[in-house]
Amino acid sequence: MSPVIPGTPLGVVSLLLAIVPGYLTIYFWSRNKTWKGLTNDLHTIIQSVVISAVIQVVLAPITLWQLYPIRNQLDLHPVRFAAWLFLVLLVVPVLMGTIAARVSDRLLPAGAGRPTSRSGRILEFLVRPNAEPSVWDWIVPSGRLRGKYVIVEFNDGKIIGGTYSLAATAFTSPQQPGIFLNEEWVIDESYNFIGRVPNSDGLVITDFTTVRAIRIMTGEP
Repeated sequence: MSPVIPGTPLGVVSLLLAIVPGYLTIYFWSRNKTWKGLTNDLHTIIQSVVISAVIQVVLAPITLWQLYPIRNQLDLHPVRFAAWLFLVLLVVPVLMGTIAARVSDRLLPAGAGRPTSRSGRILEFLVRPNAEPSVWDWIVPSGRLRGKYVIVEFNDGKIIGGTYSLAATAFTSPQQPGIFLNEEWVIDESYNFIGRVPNSDGLVITDFTTVRAIRIMTGEP
């Protein structure tokens, strides 16, 4: 049997099946995490190959049922082959990546520290990213901002703020950190809310590199 090379159609398909399912699984896992996932290229490629192999094992019953009987006549069954590729290259990676992210976030929540149980340490070794989440990645999902008055203080001493109600939102890793306050207020030097800024329809902060502190205030202004 001659070796399969990427220059042939079968070689291209083999290469896709060896890397793409695993890479997409990691991609959707990272998108659904509360903090950023893997960034090392070699590490990602190795994990992609391993996860792709796992996906093939998981789908082996379907592969044996649908493809094995027509393995020498794939060109005569394009719809069946295309449906199998769609399942392997997109459906399963999206589901596995999303579910893995949700489960790992629940079992290893941001800011919870190192797990103490043996099963927790094994799970941490398998799924926890190298970089720990920031406090911002913990505070937003925790709901501590909801319904509060928020004051943002910058390195130069400037302060701005507003309300974080149901219409407000905030972004955490892997997205660039940011916040939208649906009401903007005038604040004095003693952090008192004086009144709403006239004609303002909200306040957006997209750059957190110059933010020194974020104050969460309760009660009425």
